[in-house]
Amino acid sequence: MSTFAQPRQKGFTLIELVIAIGIFSLIGLSARLILNGILTANEVSQRHGDQMAALQRGFLFIRRDFEQIINRPIVDEYGTEQGSVIGIENGVEFTRAGWSNPLPDNHRRSELQRLRYVLEEGSLIREYWFELDRASNTSARRAALLSDIKHFALRYYDGKTKEWMQTWPPVDPERKNDLPQVIEMLIETENMGEIRRLFSIASGAI
Repeated sequence: MSTFAQPRQKGFTLIELVIAIGIFSLIGLSARLILNGILTANEVSQRHGDQMAALQRGFLFIRRDFEQIINRPIVDEYGTEQGSVIGIENGVEFTRAGWSNPLPDNHRRSELQRLRYVLEEGSLIREYWFELDRASNTSARRAALLSDIKHFALRYYDGKTKEWMQTWPPVDPERKNDLPQVIEMLIETENMGEIRRLFSIASGAI
């Protein structure tokens, strides 16, 4: 009677198991690092997109306001006449037209609006009043239009002298109600860097 040799069944040695476990651990760690990198990149991209969308919405408000500036002085809450545009390097106040009124005719109000833009603690604040000529109890409505601003600056182009100015109006009392021809706005944020916009003032054209 012939006999056949049984094949020896060879298993994994302890060293082979350790090596295999190490390889799988490295693969798992690499996969986790790649996934974390993708999630981080996606989060940064989403945050960047949200900031860009906020800037676009903010500049839409700003452009709509600035491009409708008109020559209409006001009387402030202290009874002092203020020019149509009063500008400094980090803020500006002005009168604009085109303020739509959705209320019925028996609740009509002026379509002119007095506005102020000012930087406060890293946020660009937009203020407006319901009345042009203000009383002592008149208060402004305020809203933060843009946030996380590192630097904010305004300049005013004088169409008569062909010069850029840091403040408005010119010192000449005869020109206290003149309008700048162009307003330049510079905004710098941590992630977006410097953004510069020029707004042409139709009523200030020479």
